[in-house]
Amino acid sequence: MGGGGEKRREKLLSEFRGKLLVTVSVVNALFFLIRYFVAWESFTTGRQYGYYANLGVTILFAFLLLRARSNSRLLDLQKDGDAQPGSTYIDILALAFFIQLFSIYSDYMFYFYLVIPFTVIYKAGKRLVTWVFTPQESDFIDDETTKGRRPPRERKMGNKHARFRG
Repeated sequence: MGGGGEKRREKLLSEFRGKLLVTVSVVNALFFLIRYFVAWESFTTGRQYGYYANLGVTILFAFLLLRARSNSRLLDLQKDGDAQPGSTYIDILALAFFIQLFSIYSDYMFYFYLVIPFTVIYKAGKRLVTWVFTPQESDFIDDETTKGRRPPRERKMGNKHARFRG
């Protein structure tokens, strides 16, 4: 039974690897066909470096995505949505594909890569603000209870339901 699950997992990984390779190839082929061959005169050195940077980001995050998926369990691979392993890498790959396809029309599409550091800064700032300004439970505890003594009123009341037990 254990071998069947492993075979299914390998099959899912191989299908995903194939789809990812086809997607990367199609996006790069479209870019080259339209940008490199049709509009060669506007394919400047800056666009060339932008393309190389975009290709590097695509290869890096495709590798990270495949690695995250290969280290996961079969049940994790069958989930939908954000619960899948490497879903953040999928978002960054989608951003890279978006930038690459729309950089055919505009030199300024590479500025969309600024979304990544600004997102990291936003999430880190939000976490820091939450950590600094959220009170903890220890801020509300009196000094008497921290010493192990109960206040006199609580001591007298005790457990009022204990005397009715059989």
